[in-house]
Amino acid sequence: MRLDTTVVETHIHYPTDSSLRGDGARVWTRRMKAVEQPAGKLKRQVRDRRRSVNQRGIALATASRYQGEAGEQKRQKQYRSLLGRTRQILNDTKWVMEALPPRRQPGLRALREGLTTRADRLGPVVKPAQARIFDGVPPTSRQKRKSG
Repeated sequence: MRLDTTVVETHIHYPTDSSLRGDGARVWTRRMKAVEQPAGKLKRQVRDRRRSVNQRGIALATASRYQGEAGEQKRQKQYRSLLGRTRQILNDTKWVMEALPPRRQPGLRALREGLTTRADRLGPVVKPAQARIFDGVPPTSRQKRKSG
């Protein structure tokens, strides 16, 4: 069997903090909406924050073009807003998990476990980003502190 392989030049999408948060917002919102259907009526509707997270990511990318102290202040302002939206999504996730009825539906149980797993993964992502952006801790010094 012979296969013809070709290499095509393409743009590489490097994962940035803001793009990872955008991906997380998309996944968490989709999962919460999936839980909302089989759970029946929850006390309030799940809020979709994907648009505002995407807008903050775009604003952060725009602010990163500015140099100097003014650019740093713009980046911190946009990043603070992005982290706020991320915290709101995490709080919504916790609220949905608490609001779920205690019924033993197999599909609902799997969805709840998926929400719990994703919520547990958010904390370790937010804290290093806060330290890097607001406290000026470079990533390499955090790694040295953990291993040392």
